[in-house]
Amino acid sequence: MPMSSKRFHPLHSRALRMPVIFLLVLSILFFTSCQNPNDASDDGKDDLNAIKTYEKKELGGIVYNSKIGMLGENRIFRLQEKQDGKFMCLTDSEGNVIKEEKCPYNYYSSDTDNEGRIYIYSETINEERKCTEMMVYVYDQDLSKVGEIDLGYGTLTNGTFILKNLNIDPNKWIILSEPSSEIKVFDFNGKLINTIEYHVIDLDAGEGGKLLTLGTREGIRHVVSFIDPATGITEWEYDLDGSGYSAVVYNWLDKSIYIADGSGIFRYLPDDNTKEYIFDNIRSSGIGGFTVDNFAFSPEGVLFVANGPKLYRFWVAEGKGAETETDVCELTLGKFYSNSEVWETTAKEFELIDPDVRIKLIDYKEKYGNNYEKYITTLNTELMSGMGPDMLLSGEAPFYKYGEKGFLADLSDYLKNDPDFSDAFFYMNVIESLKYNDRLYAMPLTFKFNAFIASGTNLRAEGISIDDTQWDWTYFYDICKKVTKDENGDGIFEKYAMPKIWENKLLDLLCGGDYSAFVDIEGKKARFDSEEFRDILELCRAFYREQLIHPSKFDSDMASSDRDMFTFTTTYMNSFSELAYQMSKFSEDSVLMRLPGEYGQARVSAGTSISINSSCKSKDTCWDFIKFLANYERLGQAAMVAEQSGFFTNKAIFNDRLDNASDGTIAGRPVLDRKSTDFIVNYISDIRNSVYPGYEINIIVFSEVGAFFDGTASADAVAKRIQNRVELYLNE
Repeated sequence: MPMSSKRFHPLHSRALRMPVIFLLVLSILFFTSCQNPNDASDDGKDDLNAIKTYEKKELGGIVYNSKIGMLGENRIFRLQEKQDGKFMCLTDSEGNVIKEEKCPYNYYSSDTDNEGRIYIYSETINEERKCTEMMVYVYDQDLSKVGEIDLGYGTLTNGTFILKNLNIDPNKWIILSEPSSEIKVFDFNGKLINTIEYHVIDLDAGEGGKLLTLGTREGIRHVVSFIDPATGITEWEYDLDGSGYSAVVYNWLDKSIYIADGSGIFRYLPDDNTKEYIFDNIRSSGIGGFTVDNFAFSPEGVLFVANGPKLYRFWVAEGKGAETETDVCELTLGKFYSNSEVWETTAKEFELIDPDVRIKLIDYKEKYGNNYEKYITTLNTELMSGMGPDMLLSGEAPFYKYGEKGFLADLSDYLKNDPDFSDAFFYMNVIESLKYNDRLYAMPLTFKFNAFIASGTNLRAEGISIDDTQWDWTYFYDICKKVTKDENGDGIFEKYAMPKIWENKLLDLLCGGDYSAFVDIEGKKARFDSEEFRDILELCRAFYREQLIHPSKFDSDMASSDRDMFTFTTTYMNSFSELAYQMSKFSEDSVLMRLPGEYGQARVSAGTSISINSSCKSKDTCWDFIKFLANYERLGQAAMVAEQSGFFTNKAIFNDRLDNASDGTIAGRPVLDRKSTDFIVNYISDIRNSVYPGYEINIIVFSEVGAFFDGTASADAVAKRIQNRVELYLNE
C-alpha cells in the first residue's frame, strides 16, 4: 500500500536543490501579472513559472515506437518502424544516422544503460506451447549482439503477450511493465524476482535502484511513486492534479523528477508536491498541437522530445534563458460546457503570436461537478464583487443581464474601430443582432437557429403547398391534422405530423425560443398571466391531445423504414454535416422551412461567444485574443466546436465548411443540395434579432408547465405561478 506523503526518501536530500548550470538557467522565470488584481478565482493549475524560449531542430521524420535511448553525449538509439519492417537506428544529436540495421527478431521496446549497452525486448508466439517466448537481446553501440537473456514463457492474452515496456535499472534488473495491470522484475539471468500490481503510464530507474513510476490508482487518481522493485514496497507516493500524463524521467544531472503532461514538461518537487514547468507544449516548441510522448536529457542537459513520428532536440535560445525583465500579462478564460482541450490549445496558439500573454482556463464544470446552477450562482457572486475571469465563454450564461448590470464590457467601440470587422469578412448582421440596448456584451464566434425539415413527398401527397413566409402556428397545427393519418382504419396512426418532442420544447418553439414576447427585461415586467400565453399553452397541448406527435419515437430513433412516417421535424441548425445527415435520414425529398411566424423576424442564438469582464485591467489584450479567435481557421476544424457550437460568423470559415457539406463528389457521405444551402444563406441574411441568452426564464417555465400538461393544474394557475417567479427573478 502507498505510504504517507509525509515520508521522506534519500531523493529528498539537499542534492535535489543543487544547481546545475543548464537546468538552473531553465528553471528561473518570473511572471509579472497584469490580470485583474481583485480576481480570486483559481483553476487549480500551477503557473508556468520556469518556461524558457527554446531553439529546436527536427531530427528526421521516421516513425519511432520506443523510448529515447541516450548513449553518451552524442549518440541516440531508438527502434524505428518503417514500411519494410522494424529497424535499430543509432544517430548523433544532429539526427545524422551513424548506423542502421533491420531488426532480426520481433522487437517491441528498448532501453539503454549507463555503460553504453542497448537492451531490446522481444516476444515470439510459441504455437505448440500456446504461450509467448520472452527474450531480451543485448547490443553494443556498434549494433553487434553481445548477449541474450531468456525470460521464459508468458501466458497468451488474446494471442499476444501484453508486457511490452522495457527498463534497465542500475542494479542490472530487467523491468517489464504493462500499462493496465503490472510490473515484472527479472534479474540478468532471466529469473523472475517480483510482480508488482500497478497501472503504469511510464516508469524510469531512479536513485538507489528504486523505480520511479507514473500511473493511476483506482483508475482515476494520477500518482507518482518510488517503489522498491525487489519487494514491491512503495517508498512514497503523491497524487498529481491535471491530466494528459505521458512520461516520467529521473534526471541524474540534478537528481530531479521530470514529468510530461498535457501542458508540457515540469520538474516535480516531492518536498512540497509542486510543479515547476520548464517546457510548454506549444509555446516552447512553437508548433501548434504539439504534445510530449517521450523525452530525455543528454549528459549536457539538452532536451530531446518525441512528438508522434518525429524527434526534436531543444536547447535554450542564447540570450533568452531568463526573461525576468519582460512583463507578462496573465489572463483567465472561464467556461462551463465547452471542450477544455480546444480552448487550452487555442490559448497557447495565441501565446505564440504574443509571447507576453499567458491565458489560463478556468473549467467551472470540472470545478463544480457539472452543477450548472452552482456555476451561475458563483459567477454572479464573483462578477458582483469585481472578480471573476477576465474573459467568459458567455454563450452559456445570461450575458445580457450581466451586461445590463455593468459586469461585462461593451465591445461596440472595439468592433466599430476595427476595419477588419466588415460585411466583407463577417456576418455583421448576426453580430449586431446580439446587441442589447445597442451594446455588444458578447462577441459571437458562432451562432445557431431553429428550422423545420419537411417531407416534400408527404406534403405533395396531400396536395399541400406551404409558403413559409406567411404561415403561423395555428396554420401549422391545421396542416399537422391533415397529414396525421390512420390509413387502414385499425385505430392506430401510421403517419404522424412529427416524431416525439417534449412538451416544454414544443412550447419553447411556439414562444420564439426565449419567451421574450412575454418579458420586458429592461422594465422588469412579465405578462405570462396574459390570455395570449394561456392560448399558446392550450394550442401546445392540442398537438398531444390530437395525437399529432408520435407518443414515443424521437427523430434520433428513426430507421430507414420510418422515412415516410413523419412530415415535419425540428432541427437546431448548428452543423452542416449533421444537418445533411438528418435530412437524408428523414425523407428522400426533404426541404428546409422557417418556423411559423419567423419571416422578417429571423432569430439567432449565440453559439460560442466571448465576453470581457468589465473589471479586467487588460481589455485591449482580451480583444486581441477575441479577434484572433474570430479569424482562427483551425477553430473551425476542431470537432467539438465545429460540430456542436454552430455556424461561424467569419464568412471564410463558414463558406469553407458549407463547400465541404455541399460537395456531392464524395461517395457515401450525405451532402446538402442547392435548395438547402440557399435556404441557410437566405435565412442568415434575414437575421435581425437574437434569442435572449441564459436559461433562467426557460428553467422557470419548464419547471411549472409540467403540471398543466399532465392535467394537475389549469393554464390559468400555471401562468400565474410563472408570472410571479419570473417577476421575482427580474427584480433580483
